[in-house]
Amino acid sequence: MGDLKGSINAFEIMGPKSSQVIKGALSPVGSEDQAELKKFWASLADLQTASSLPRGMVIGFKVNDPRLKFPPQNAKPSFPNMPNLLALQSNDLIFPSSGIAQTKIWDDGKRDVLKKPKYKKKDLDEQRSKNLVLGTKLNPLRQDDRIPYMLIQHSPEICPSSSRSATSFDNGRVIHGWTLLFPAVWSMVFLSSLVYTGTRFEGQHERRKQYFEAGIPGFPVNYPSSRACEMASEQRAESERARWKRTPGCWEKLGTRSPWHADWGVVLGLKSPEATAATAEGLDVLAENLWYTALVMIRAKMLSEIKADQGDVIGYVTTGDLSLRGEGFALGAIPVVQYVALRRQPQRLGYSVQVSISSHRLHATLFRLAQPAVIVKIRDLDATTSRVAYLELLDM
Repeated sequence: MGDLKGSINAFEIMGPKSSQVIKGALSPVGSEDQAELKKFWASLADLQTASSLPRGMVIGFKVNDPRLKFPPQNAKPSFPNMPNLLALQSNDLIFPSSGIAQTKIWDDGKRDVLKKPKYKKKDLDEQRSKNLVLGTKLNPLRQDDRIPYMLIQHSPEICPSSSRSATSFDNGRVIHGWTLLFPAVWSMVFLSSLVYTGTRFEGQHERRKQYFEAGIPGFPVNYPSSRACEMASEQRAESERARWKRTPGCWEKLGTRSPWHADWGVVLGLKSPEATAATAEGLDVLAENLWYTALVMIRAKMLSEIKADQGDVIGYVTTGDLSLRGEGFALGAIPVVQYVALRRQPQRLGYSVQVSISSHRLHATLFRLAQPAVIVKIRDLDATTSRVAYLELLDM
């Protein structure tokens, strides 16, 4: 296993027109033995959405330097008539295969050759100036760079929950698209071509919002057992602590035990409430205690607002906000032991029972209804009221 940090970069291009943008910006290097690739590339213009292809489908190929055909134009669908569309033969469909997935992007020697583009932008502009017709695109030559590339069909969605009930959630607004992998030194070259035709550039915040609207956890903030989540939590804690110093408040009066961090050690029973908070990744656990210290991901759908009261904190919300669903929505985590106990307790007692849970923001009280559903009470750190919400287990 080799460390490819700094060697390979990745872009995600999402949305119904992502296939047309890719086809317009890139030009695969032709080869006689790549019939499958040619068929796939020809189908991109008419692909209404990447969800039409198998999930996680991988396509590997080489592309010419995209600056040769700059400025690019998005591919235009042909809009075939309905009789021809219905007559589509099975051999015209695209399926994953080992042949179409092969790529040289993992070859260290190939990437070393491409560590520096052979031509600078001024060299290509000088070549264009020699064309008889201004604006004519350059034809690729044998000595030009040919960059190994990989496309991966990307649909951020989850499997149906094993705890589905009459109150289960919908799957949210899933946006389908592609993940693009290529040698890192070519990042700005490809970025210029991909965004030229109006593709909006988004950062990590917008990406997390896409995952949130799809109802699935986004890395790293929704993975409290990871080192990356610990780093993100530290940065957020510093920012919130600095804001609090400007407008100080009294956390004790609000019943907030850990205002800056999610105290997973206390929630899992590994530390006392007075101990320093930490992410679940930094906790030392004996093998025989893994079951009692495991976390499960959950999502919560907000209902009515109620008066806040104090309760035992048994979980935290890692991402929560208003959603395009038209309601409040949250993702979080609780100990698996607590979740199983809360599911079984009403069955054992034979009637609805109120228990407590809490969140970072999951401060919650749980009930059991006639339907197989769990209800929680969620309170923000600085709020004096709580919201009742349905709780559902995420199956990843």
